[in-house]
Amino acid sequence: MPIIDVDDPVFLPRGDMPASIAGWCRAHGVEPPAGPVEGTAIGNALVQARALGFVGGDLEELRALVAATHPPREFRP
Repeated sequence: MPIIDVDDPVFLPRGDMPASIAGWCRAHGVEPPAGPVEGTAIGNALVQARALGFVGGDLEELRALVAATHPPREFRP
């Protein structure tokens, strides 16, 4: 998993954030992330559920929960 400096000023302006991330990664020699767009929503819901005590665990356990409950599917045009 790539490490991205989210405090870099390149991420401050509004706009196409996936393109900004990809550009930052290219400029820093980092492989860009390839997760689905749904990952942000799932992660947000999971963090909120953890804060409310509905789920527990560390990052790896939360990732395992997502993997067990949301198997990836590929859609082709």
